[in-house]
Amino acid sequence: MRMPITFVGSEGFPPNSQERYVRLKADFDNFRKRSQEEGRKLSQLGREAVLQDLIPLVESLERAIDASVTVIEEVRPGFMREGKPLRPASVVVAC
Repeated sequence: MRMPITFVGSEGFPPNSQERYVRLKADFDNFRKRSQEEGRKLSQLGREAVLQDLIPLVESLERAIDASVTVIEEVRPGFMREGKPLRPASVVVAC
């Protein structure tokens, strides 16, 4: 047996449908905003992790640049071909 659908109101919608629509739309908007915020947080955490991994590397490079190194003796010469090193030179250095 079918239940008859009754439409009430001047807009021709079933009872409470407008309220349900407004609530569903609000729930979806909240979900969308929450998802966007979670995405931003995950992205931020990823960037922070990469930067934290790079800090020791940058510090090592800074120490290497700051160290004054003087070549004392060339033990074995290096070879270049077309501007690219084939074998680097072996040298004795003093810090």
